[in-house]
Parts: sequence; C-alpha cells; structure tokens
Amino acid sequence: MLKQIQRVLKSTKGTTALEYAIILPVLLYLLLGIVDFSLIMYASAVLQGATLAAAREGATGCSTTGQDYDTGCIYTTLASRVGGLLNTTDDDNPLNVCTVDYGSVATASLPASPPPCISSSYAPQGAGHIVIYTVTYNWPIVTPFLDKFLGDGHGNYMLVGTALVQNEPY
Repeated sequence: MLKQIQRVLKSTKGTTALEYAIILPVLLYLLLGIVDFSLIMYASAVLQGATLAAAREGATGCSTTGQDYDTGCIYTTLASRVGGLLNTTDDDNPLNVCTVDYGSVATASLPASPPPCISSSYAPQGAGHIVIYTVTYNWPIVTPFLDKFLGDGHGNYMLVGTALVQNEPY
C-alpha cells in the first residue's frame, strides 16, 4: 500500500492538464479584458468622429440657405455616424448632447470634465459664435476587473466626444 502511494506521488501524468486548468481562467479573463478595452477605445473614436460631424452640421445651421435651424439633424447625424455601435434608441442610456454657446474665441474654454447637461436643445445665437458640443454615452463594461479601474462603479465607462466650432452664417 505504501509503495502504491509513493508511486502515485512520483507520477507526473496529468501535470500538464492540471497546470492548464489553473492558468486557463486567468488567460481567458485577460483576453476578455483586452477585447473589452479595445471595444471601449474603438467606440470612443467612433463617438468623437460622430461628434465632429454633428458639430459641423450644427455650425452650418443644419439647413440649406433660407431655411430655419433644425436641431433634429444633430441627433440624426450622430445616430447615422455611430452605425449601430452605440444604442441610440435606449431611453435608459441615451446619447447625451450638450452645447455651450460662447460669444467669441476669447471666452471659450474646454472643461476638464463633461459639463452637466442642463438642456439638450440648442438655439444658435448667430454667425461667428463659438459653440462647444459635448456628447456623452455610458458604455457597458463586460469585464468586472476593468470596471474597478476604468468604470464608474456601476459597470459603465463614460465615452465623451467634444468638438468646438464657430457658427457660419446661415
């Protein structure tokens, strides 16, 4: 009986399977974190591009010459540019669009963090005014470990797109 126990303890059969079973969860978690972080960076770049396009539309008045200003085109531009990557129809997690109108370049400044969105409607003040568009979206984080470092504690990472434009005559 003692010889059988010694033989089992000296045996190296199954060592590779045991090591694989120990390291596999760590590797899968790391892989999931890499994919999750990559999606966050990609979505952030897409949101920034969509914000720039929407700001450009807003700067030109979202209309052709002689027509009234149309605020709906900003949201339409954002929705078309994010291409289904961000859920723009979710009422619990919408794309938040905030605009701040400054009279001139001297008074304009980009805030260090996204400003609180008091009103998502924007009525242009006229040609030459500086307007800062800030679009925010709460991206859901899949990997709980990333939420501890990047997230808000509720499983989300706030994506922010900002653009500063000067209104054109319209």
